[in-house]
Amino acid sequence: MSKPVSDMVQESDNLDIKEELDIQLQDFFLKEPHQEEDISKPAQNLSQESDNLDIKENLGIQLQDSILKEPEQEEEMSKPIHNIIQRTSEMELCVMRLQLEEIHKEKQILEHKMAEAEAKWKSSEEDYKSQIMKLEVCIKDLQEQLLSARKSMKQSSMLDLEMADYERHLSTLHNQVEERDKKIEELKAKLDKLDQKITLKETKISWKNFRKTKQFSK
Repeated sequence: MSKPVSDMVQESDNLDIKEELDIQLQDFFLKEPHQEEDISKPAQNLSQESDNLDIKENLGIQLQDSILKEPEQEEEMSKPIHNIIQRTSEMELCVMRLQLEEIHKEKQILEHKMAEAEAKWKSSEEDYKSQIMKLEVCIKDLQEQLLSARKSMKQSSMLDLEMADYERHLSTLHNQVEERDKKIEELKAKLDKLDQKITLKETKISWKNFRKTKQFSK
């Protein structure tokens, strides 16, 4: 991960301070031999040398403090970035968990609807079967009556109409059964899609937790 701009600026400032202190120390050491050659200089020059030694000592202490503080400053600058990354990862996991809960709720609602539809279908299926059996018996009876009553045109036409009415009713019942079967198949397809979504979300959450654990272990 690349360093932030603020860290780069701080490092540049520390390097400038080090370079300036090195230049001052070099100037001081270059001047010092000339000062030692003059043994007969007055007392005020000796005082000046003492001051120069104090300056050199102070510069060395400042340089040492700057070098020691630099890792602490880098560590303090990196703490907020680590906290931001941690909070962002936790927020993403929280959002994904909420989405997973919503999908589970939607799945429960669809399962409840499907159970109700299947219960209604089973209860109505028995009624349809009994009605279909009765209608089939009636149709057979009508067919027999039609065959025996063809000699009379009036009876034949009445029986034809009655038989056609029964056949239409039977066709309507068959259509209703097919519609219920289609609805149940649609609900099953929706449940399959929800199961796929749940599997995908759970995989993403597991991957996020793995990455989070890996980051903390580092």
